[in-house]
Amino acid sequence: GAAGGGLVRLTATVPGPPLDVTFPDAAPLHVQVPAIAESNLVGSVVLYAPGGQSLESLTPLGQLETREEIVGGRATLGAVPAGAWNVQVEMPDGRRWSAMAVTDGRQESVVQLE
Repeated sequence: GAAGGGLVRLTATVPGPPLDVTFPDAAPLHVQVPAIAESNLVGSVVLYAPGGQSLESLTPLGQLETREEIVGGRATLGAVPAGAWNVQVEMPDGRRWSAMAVTDGRQESVVQLE
């Protein structure tokens, strides 16, 4: 998505009429897990909407991704739209954490998982 904007999924017909697209506001969400702050393991963070759909983001190469890396107990998801999110962290050694985060899509937010 564009800086400060979330992703939108739509279907377009080509050739066809132009489409109006409005990207939702989105802002960074900082995820912190103090229990793994000293760890050098690389884990993953996934955000789920209330309906169970995972948040998708675009990689720099334009690929869709649903997981972000967490290293040293910290991760930043760059474009999280407004809403309530179930934040789940999983480490390769089997440890897991989850917490709810509420974002407004305009200001940076922080969620700490204990």
